[in-house]
Amino acid sequence: MNSESESTKPELGTGESPGTDEELAPVPKNRETVFAQRALLAGAILLAAAWLYDYYEPAIRHPPGILIFEEPRQSELTGRFWTLPGGYRIETLATFSMRGLVLHTMRYTDDRAADLMPVDFVLGWGPMSDQRVLDRLSFDQSYRMYSWTQHDDSHIVPDREIIERSANMHMIPADDGVKAQLLAVKEGQIVSFEGELVQVTGPNRFFWRSSLSRTDSGPGGCELVWVKRLTVQE
Repeated sequence: MNSESESTKPELGTGESPGTDEELAPVPKNRETVFAQRALLAGAILLAAAWLYDYYEPAIRHPPGILIFEEPRQSELTGRFWTLPGGYRIETLATFSMRGLVLHTMRYTDDRAADLMPVDFVLGWGPMSDQRVLDRLSFDQSYRMYSWTQHDDSHIVPDREIIERSANMHMIPADDGVKAQLLAVKEGQIVSFEGELVQVTGPNRFFWRSSLSRTDSGPGGCELVWVKRLTVQE
């Protein structure tokens, strides 16, 4: 019995050791390691879910009918200027305030102006705050511009009316609190804000001047708005 048992053992070469089952088995993970790994996985899943919800969250809808009748308000104001970190010089062109329906938003993180104006809003008023009209339109933003598409041939609102009652606005927050508010705004909300239309110069020949009319800079105009106060309602 003993000799037969010994003959079935594998022969070991020079310098080899037989080892044990304990050495070959995987090292068990302690409870703290397993808990930490599961917590990291759960956190990653929650972050991904939050991002997807934020990205694909449907726009807020309103009952049919014009919501905002008043036009944007501005008055000429020149000669005031100040500087910001990064070498930007801000010069006031006019005081500006308005109430508008948010038709689309776009955050910018990698263009030359992203540190100054992190988000753009497409805002509508008059017929462009009527859900019956908006249901037949879609909006898009890219490269600091916006565009729209009419989804049928009825052209319920002529393109000229869209141009005159909507605008793409580059929002420059006056402080971190306003910046946080701006970045939290959702499509379909109604916003009211006060500030100034401005001209900006900066490093590497950076120059950007706000439109002073909703129609003098292409579709809907493009305003550079120094936002001092912002109120949001759904």
